[in-house]
Amino acid sequence: MEVETLRGITLFAALDGDQLAWLAQAGTRLSLADGEVLFRDGERAEAFYVLVEGGLAFSTTDHNGQERLLTRHSRRARAGDDVGRAEADHDGKPPAAHEFTGELPLLADADYIATAVAVGPTQVLRYAKPQFFEMLVRCPQVCTVLLPVLAWRIHAAEVAVRRRDTLEALGTLAAGLAHELNNPAAAVARSAAELADLFPQLLRDCSCLGRQAEPDELAAVNDSIDAVRYRAPLRAVDPLDAMDAMDGVTDWLEDRGIDAGGIADDLVECGLRVDDLDALAGQLRPQVLRPAVEVVAGSLRGHATVAEVVGAIGRISGLIASTKAYSDLDRAAERDEVDVVEGVEATLTLLVSKLSGIHVVRDYRPSLPRISGRPSELNQVWTNLIDNAVDAMPDGGTLTITADGVGDDLLVEFRDTGAGVPPEAVPRLFQPFFTTKDVGRGTGLGLYLSHEIVSRRHGGAISVSSQPGDTRFCVRLPVRPGARA
Repeated sequence: MEVETLRGITLFAALDGDQLAWLAQAGTRLSLADGEVLFRDGERAEAFYVLVEGGLAFSTTDHNGQERLLTRHSRRARAGDDVGRAEADHDGKPPAAHEFTGELPLLADADYIATAVAVGPTQVLRYAKPQFFEMLVRCPQVCTVLLPVLAWRIHAAEVAVRRRDTLEALGTLAAGLAHELNNPAAAVARSAAELADLFPQLLRDCSCLGRQAEPDELAAVNDSIDAVRYRAPLRAVDPLDAMDAMDGVTDWLEDRGIDAGGIADDLVECGLRVDDLDALAGQLRPQVLRPAVEVVAGSLRGHATVAEVVGAIGRISGLIASTKAYSDLDRAAERDEVDVVEGVEATLTLLVSKLSGIHVVRDYRPSLPRISGRPSELNQVWTNLIDNAVDAMPDGGTLTITADGVGDDLLVEFRDTGAGVPPEAVPRLFQPFFTTKDVGRGTGLGLYLSHEIVSRRHGGAISVSSQPGDTRFCVRLPVRPGARA
C-alpha cells in the first residue's frame, strides 16, 4: 500500500517515512463486497483492522435472537486520490474511531464482541496480532490516537450497557409484574364470576330452608358451617385422601336421595367429611336434610371464594410493594437508608419467572442494620448476581442467599450449585467485556458494573470463589458511609 495513503489515516499521520514503510509492508489489504463479513461476534480476536475506504456496520445478537446494530464506521475517498477521511458523528464519536477496530479484544486477549459487515465496497488493512503489538513498539505515536479512542469506546460501552440494563430492567419489571399479576388478577375475575352465580342460588336455598326448618335446626346448620369454614381444604393436605372423601360424600348424598352433582365437590373442597354430614343429619328431620346440605355447600363455597379474593388482592398489594422497593425511582440517584434484605427479596419477586426449577434458600440474620447507599443501584447488583446464578443452573439447582453482619460491614452471599467458573476465568470475571456466557447471552459488563457499583459507589468489595457445584459471589458493604469494607 502506498505510504501517502497511510499518511492520510489519522492513526498514522504523525509517523515518519520508515515507520509508514514498515506499516505498508506489514499490513494486508482486503477488499470486501457489500454485506461481506469481516469478523463475527464470539470469534477469537486475531487481527487489528484499519478502515481505508467504505464502511463497516457492527452488530450483535441478544439472548432473544434479535440482531442489534451497535455502531457504524465510515470513510469516504477524497476526489482525485486514494486517501479517505472519517465521517463526522452526531453522538460524540471521535472521527478517528471510524478508522480502526479490533484493538480492544486484542489488548484484552478476548473474543470479538460484535460482528463487522461491510457496507458497500470496502477496503481495510489487516494487521495480524503479532504485527499489531509490534506496531505499538515500532510506532508509539499511534498510541496518542488509539488510547483516547479506546477510552471513549469503553466509556460508550458502559453507558450503552447501563441504558440497555435500565431498559432490560424495566422490561423484566414489566414482564415479571405481568406474569405475577396474571394469576391473582385471574383469580379475582374468576371468583367474582363464581360469586355472581352463587349468591342468587344461595338465596333461593336459604329461603327454602327457612320455610321448612325449626329454629334449632337452623342453629345446627349454622354450627356445621362454622365448624368447617376455617378448616384446611382436604385436597391441599393429601390428594388421595381427597379422592376417598369425594367418593364417601358422593355415596352418602346419593343414599339419601340428594343429587351429588356440584354439591359433593363444594363440600369436600371446603374440608367437610362424612362424619360432619352424619353429625348434621342427626340434628335434622329427613325433609329438612336436602335444603340444609345445599345451604351448607353454598355457604362454604361462598366463604372459600371470598377468601380467594382476599388472598389474591393481598398478593397484588405485595407485588406493588415489591415493585416499588425494587425500582425505588424516587431515590435512584440519592443515598438513603437501605434495607438490603428487602432489596434482595424485591429482586427475587420480580425475577420469579426466571427461577422456575431453582430452589431458593434464604438465610438472613435477624435485625440486620440498614446501610447508607443507593437502593436502585444495589438492586441492579442483586439482579446481575441472581441472573448469573440462574444461567449457571440451566437444568435447575439451588440458589442460597445469606445476609449477615461482619464487624461494621454487611455481607451478602449468593451461592449456586451450577457447573462453576473455570479457574483461569475467575481472575478476569470483573474485567470489562469478559464473559463466560455463550455468544449473544452476555456483554461482559454485568459483573464489571456490579463491581463498580459496590466498590466505587458504595465503598464495598465483591469477590468470587468457584468450584463445580459451589460458586459464591460475596458482596461486602460498609454500614456507615466512608467506613472501610
